Order: sequence, then C-alpha cells, then structure tokens
Amino acid sequence: MVIPQINQVHCILDLLDESHDIESEEKLLDQIRKINDTLYPPRGGLDEFYIWSDDFHERVKLNEPLDNAKDITWKILNK
Repeated sequence: MVIPQINQVHCILDLLDESHDIESEEKLLDQIRKINDTLYPPRGGLDEFYIWSDDFHERVKLNEPLDNAKDITWKILNK
C-alpha cells in the first residue's frame, strides 16, 4: 500500500538532504512549502495519519520517524 503523504514527506527529506547554495535556498523553501501544503488538506491529511499497534511502546517507536519529519518541516518553514 502506497500512502501519498509518506511519499511527499520522503520528497521533502530528499530535498533537504541535497546540497544547496544560498541563492537557491529561497526556491528550495518555496518547493518545500508547496509540498508541505499538500500534506494538510481539510480531511485525510498527515495530521490524521499514524501507525497503529496494540503495544503502546511499539506504536510510539513506529510513529517516531514520521513525527520527527513533521517537526523538522514545521521548524524549517516557521523560522
């Protein structure tokens, strides 16, 4: 099962991993903002996505990478 929001998060992280010069930084932020905006539609957005496990500790561990990606994106776009 492919989840479009996860693909978009991967795209943002890939953009951040690439090296960029100062001149292209604003273009990079614009790209990330556009992608990020698609992650939070009124319904079915990334806010509603989580991985469920009956084991609480496993559930926290499985959702940690996604939570970290959302935090990183939030911090970058809200400097």
